[in-house]
Amino acid sequence: MKDIQEELDMTDEIFANPIHPYTRSLLSAIPHPNHRFEKTRVALSYDKEDR
Repeated sequence: MKDIQEELDMTDEIFANPIHPYTRSLLSAIPHPNHRFEKTRVALSYDKEDR
């Protein structure tokens, strides 16, 4: 299986406006330093088969 680059842009732009669902799921998995926000955070999932 070949790896495919899903999204390419400046780092700030990817963090501010992720377009691809896989990128969104990766960014949603990053823990937030504020424990109050972290309790309500929902991590997104990405299933390549749903594409």
